[in-house]
Amino acid sequence: LDYDGDIKSRDLKTDTPYNTYTRSGLPPTPIAMASLESIAASASPEDGKSLYFVANNRGGHFFSETYEQHQQAVKDYLKGKKL
Repeated sequence: LDYDGDIKSRDLKTDTPYNTYTRSGLPPTPIAMASLESIAASASPEDGKSLYFVANNRGGHFFSETYEQHQQAVKDYLKGKKL
C-alpha cells in the first residue's frame, strides 16, 4: 500500500485484508496498540458526562455529552473551525 498517513476516500474502497469497510470480521493482525497511559485512563476514568470526543485542530480534544453535539463537532472540525 502507498499510505502517507492521510486517509482518503479511495483508501476506504481499496480491498485489503485490513480494510474493515470492504471485509467483515477482524483484520488478520492488530492494526494499532494502546499505550499504557490509555489503558490506565480507561480503567480509571475521570468523572464526567462526556461520551464522545474529536480532535480540536490544536493538538487537543473537544468532548461532547450527546451524539448530536459530537456530530456538529465533527462537522466543525472538517470545516477547519476552532473547537
